[in-house]
Amino acid sequence: ALMLSFDMKSKTSKQSPWLFNEGNFIHLHFDPLRQRLFGLRSVFTFTLVMEEYNTKTLEVIQQITQQDTDQYKYPIRSSSAFDYKENWIVEVRSGYESGSLQAYYLKMNLKLIGKKKDIVVEFYRIGNLRSINTMTYDIKTKTILITSQFGSINNDLFMFYMNPYTSNYTQQTLLTKTPDNAALRDIQAVFDEKTRHVLFIIHYGQSSFDEDLCWSIIVQFDTMKILSKKQINNEYYVSSWQLFNL
Repeated sequence: ALMLSFDMKSKTSKQSPWLFNEGNFIHLHFDPLRQRLFGLRSVFTFTLVMEEYNTKTLEVIQQITQQDTDQYKYPIRSSSAFDYKENWIVEVRSGYESGSLQAYYLKMNLKLIGKKKDIVVEFYRIGNLRSINTMTYDIKTKTILITSQFGSINNDLFMFYMNPYTSNYTQQTLLTKTPDNAALRDIQAVFDEKTRHVLFIIHYGQSSFDEDLCWSIIVQFDTMKILSKKQINNEYYVSSWQLFNL
């Protein structure tokens, strides 16, 4: 695992001076009020760490907290919402209970950084929800747009809203049907707060020897109305990327 930053204005890039041989990044967030870049990554199978990084050199500044997945279950990439005004993070994690996959609500209070080793303040199971794929948070309306797969055969992608304070969520709306003989490999969401549009990049892998499928879908955040959908080139060079206004 490594980190690479790319400045879209100067067209220059910077690679982290470190390289981790174990684990993967789960999520990254930038705090514009405190000028803090931090993220959660897995170290080993059952260990997670949250670290702060230098925004210019990408060096590790400090370890914020460490978690055990036996206690707080497994995080999902793109499964977190960060409110820099109230200074908290909400996640939906997944784990097995009684032989079936279940979803869990987890909230971390970042005001406790430096005061407590464990900054988790809420953790419980979410009823009737197994797992999710993405969380897109709107800090103005305090609303999370979530995507998740449902269905017994093709596991189509659906959207719904979640309240970050209560974990209550609405009825699902179809985002896209899963192609026959295909499985979801990756989905990423980019939110443009000015236009209120969410860009979904969806990557499907096929069981045959045909090329994988990639789709670009633009959704209106406040109505979940699909504005455009088109197939795109499936050139993936990074495991994940996020856009920050630094």
